[in-house]
Amino acid sequence: MNLLSRFKISSKLAGMLALSALAVCANIALSTSLSQKRMLDDRVTQLRTAVDIVIGMAKSMQEEIAAGKLTMAEAESQLRTRCRHMMFDKGQGYPAAYRADATVVMNAANPQIEGRISTTKDSNGVPIVATILEAASRDPNGTTTTYTYARPGETTPLPKLVFVRKFEPWNMVFAVGLYVDDIDADMNTLLVRLGATGAVVMVLMGLFPG
Repeated sequence: MNLLSRFKISSKLAGMLALSALAVCANIALSTSLSQKRMLDDRVTQLRTAVDIVIGMAKSMQEEIAAGKLTMAEAESQLRTRCRHMMFDKGQGYPAAYRADATVVMNAANPQIEGRISTTKDSNGVPIVATILEAASRDPNGTTTTYTYARPGETTPLPKLVFVRKFEPWNMVFAVGLYVDDIDADMNTLLVRLGATGAVVMVLMGLFPG
């Protein structure tokens, strides 16, 4: 005898409803995870592109330095000037450059700190520039790192994603970062919408007569 035939129709329907609920929950979790990954991948691509542009400028200047047409000091000055115009996302995305001793060579958003050794720490007490330099040493092709820091004019620490890459000829690390709290906010909104949709589906299924 078929095992399912031993159960009442109401029990079968209840089981089907439970399985459907699990399927809906699994679908919500998968959809949210995939959406979050896609958004993060897009953000990394955006940051990588910005760093690649800066690296491209540095390579061009290095060729002029090698040809004796430009000094290193002149190259750094020109790079700072050009990168002032690379700020995006309402000024929250901008290029920066650091030496191995944590000296700030360039900071498009805050030129006042250029030429100084940075000891700034994030909200967890981790030195930001040291974190960036360490990450750049792991992958010559560039990689990402994160830290938490408040937006300018605010006090709440927020996660910031940074793409970093070392430019060997200058022994310098270039970095561009963006806050990613908006991704978390979008994910929460998506969860609410999917959850509401799933709840409506489950309610409608539960209305079927047993």
